[in-house]
Amino acid sequence: MVEELAKWKSALSNRLNELQELLKILLDERGKVSSNCARTFVNLKAVSKQVAADKCDNMNLKYRNVLELASMNRDLSQILLDALEANPQDYQMVVDKITPTMAEKKAEKLLQNPVMITNKPDLLCNAVMGAATSLGQDMSHQEVCIHNCCSHCKGEIQNI
Repeated sequence: MVEELAKWKSALSNRLNELQELLKILLDERGKVSSNCARTFVNLKAVSKQVAADKCDNMNLKYRNVLELASMNRDLSQILLDALEANPQDYQMVVDKITPTMAEKKAEKLLQNPVMITNKPDLLCNAVMGAATSLGQDMSHQEVCIHNCCSHCKGEIQNI
């Protein structure tokens, strides 16, 4: 049982390390998206003020997160399209061509694969097994008294 628990601990530790590395990459990508959204917002707002100032006066960020930025960018671009009387035809074609990043693909793959125990030797598993074996040997050499003993007792139960 200890060996199986050690293998699970090892497998879960490996998965945790993979997820932490992936999370760092995803947060880095999110930072880049956030920066690009902020620049796009500033640009769209400047152009919108020139083209349709009356419609974009109340376009201010409330929560200041990437989701709000993306929504505001969509709204500002729609104001510009309406003011210029443009009609984009290729929205669905663009949406269909958007693919996940390498980190997103790796995240999807990790989420689809359950945590598995491997039978290959592992340092963490060996360390846990060694500690358990050591503790087990220490416990077997100790005399265990299962009843309340006085200082004169030898630990043996005798019938009187």
